[in-house]
Amino acid sequence: MPSLVHTEIETAVKGFLIDQEK
Repeated sequence: MPSLVHTEIETAVKGFLIDQEK
């Protein structure tokens, strides 16, 4: 399901951005 893959990518991007902010 593409939606599942999209959610995983979005979560990874969010974690990456949060890591950069810290």
